[in-house]
Amino acid sequence: MQCELLPCKVSYSHLTVSIVLRTASVSEGGGDSDDDLGEDEYTIESIVASKKEGRKIFYLIKWLGYPESENSWEPAANIPKHNEVLKEYMESVK
Repeated sequence: MQCELLPCKVSYSHLTVSIVLRTASVSEGGGDSDDDLGEDEYTIESIVASKKEGRKIFYLIKWLGYPESENSWEPAANIPKHNEVLKEYMESVK
């Protein structure tokens, strides 16, 4: 079984990120089946760090209800520009 992470969608009202995972299962005939398409929502607890790779900025996200070992780097484009979590982080690094 293979999982492919598709682009994230961010809800501006809740700081909740929708992650769409496409699970491709290979049938005996060798074809892929995209029948298993799920969407999960995750809430950002805090932004822990940031980094720049080339021209892109990434934030290290601490997810609400998950241990720090599950933190993940997310592109800035996936984080709403006008939210409290991002504002708090930006103020803390000044």
